[in-house]
Amino acid sequence: MLNPTGILILAIVGFPWYIAMLKKYGYSYFEDFFLFNNLYRFTGASRQHPFKFYYYIPIFLGSFFFWLPFIREIKNYIKEVLRNKGKEIFFVIWALFPLLFFSVSVNKLHNYILISYPAVSVIFGNCLSRVEQIRIPVKRLYLGTIIVEAFLLILSFHYVKQSQSFFIAGGILILVISIIVIFRVRSIWQISILTMLNGFCVLLLLVVCFAAYKQSMNKAYAFINYEASIEKEKVFFYKTWREDFCFYANISIPYLQNKTEVKEILERQSEIVLIIKGEDLRDLQDIKKYDIGSFTDFSGNKSYSIIEIYS
Repeated sequence: MLNPTGILILAIVGFPWYIAMLKKYGYSYFEDFFLFNNLYRFTGASRQHPFKFYYYIPIFLGSFFFWLPFIREIKNYIKEVLRNKGKEIFFVIWALFPLLFFSVSVNKLHNYILISYPAVSVIFGNCLSRVEQIRIPVKRLYLGTIIVEAFLLILSFHYVKQSQSFFIAGGILILVISIIVIFRVRSIWQISILTMLNGFCVLLLLVVCFAAYKQSMNKAYAFINYEASIEKEKVFFYKTWREDFCFYANISIPYLQNKTEVKEILERQSEIVLIIKGEDLRDLQDIKKYDIGSFTDFSGNKSYSIIEIYS
């Protein structure tokens, strides 16, 4: 399990980077990277994107949605691996450890568990390579996925505003492929090809829709980046959190939970910038503010505002 050669290679690759960063930036790098972005995020001393302990369960299952009809075969395979204690157990531990570790963490993001996916892919591959015949229960579960896909397609009429026609056409294609799997496919290899095609369709849909949404949000991202990087204004989320602002504005944005925390910040800062839901603006009625602009979420159903608050 613990390979000295692997540990040595890890040290050779990783340590020079940390040493170079510490040499260039000193304690500020140590504090920002090791303390703020690792220890404080894990313990909750820095509350940036806190979620419940079960946050990763729907994300993990959703990531492998098209393979869920084989969940029984995968469960039996994992039981066999644990019982025999063979080399494959390494991949089970690899898959589970990040999932459990980051579930304990107070702050969570979907991309934190990406490191589990290669191991899960190996487990799925090993398991499905043993499947010789597509059983009736698998077909029934595929019928369940079709029902879910049809339900999500109906919801998209209401919740997807960006490139809606393209999204719906892609959703229909995914639905058709899943129907073909049930009625026309007999071998595991055919199912694998069509399942990967479905996954590619989902990826393409998300890329196009998110790209369209990002295009509509570029001014807001640029403004937040300018305020934080050039004007050196303090930027905060208020009672909400949006990963896209941190990513595209290329800054780390703290989270304020209530008006008391806002007033505490204003005692130290003459003015700050808040990203806030439209419905939460009433919390700050007695505080001087200037409305910078407004926008909606990806679905177009929730409104947000960017405001400047004065002491």
